[in-house]
Amino acid sequence: MNLAEARSLLAAAGYAGGRGMPRVSLLTRNDEIQPVVGEALQAMWKSALGVEVAVNPLEQKMWLQNQQTSNYSTSLYSWVADYPDPLTFLGLFTSDNGNNWTGWADPKYDALIARASITSDPAARNAAFQAAQNLLLDAAPVTPLFFGAKAY
Repeated sequence: MNLAEARSLLAAAGYAGGRGMPRVSLLTRNDEIQPVVGEALQAMWKSALGVEVAVNPLEQKMWLQNQQTSNYSTSLYSWVADYPDPLTFLGLFTSDNGNNWTGWADPKYDALIARASITSDPAARNAAFQAAQNLLLDAAPVTPLFFGAKAY
């Protein structure tokens, strides 16, 4: 994260140091992980940017309904790989994916993912995935925060 740029963008929007900015609502599931991550973000955004964040944990059914209907401004979301391939994550954000609850769509992204999913050449496939990932991160409908792990 580029903290100086974030502060500059806040100031340009009229919220230097977070002053006057409305409180950000951060939707989380009320599980064992998301509220803790939300509280960490709340503390970091307050300390680094002066932005007030309200962490709003919801039970699974309500959280899911809010996600699917885009009834949120900021929300935590997690995904577990179904299989060991970039498509299990990057495929989430294609326009026609039923799990893309961001409201974001980009025909270039869709084309790159489609190309990668039918390409057998590993280098060409990786290049298509990398280009798609760059589009996704530049558009920023999502921001990867952390990677979970379980020890067995």
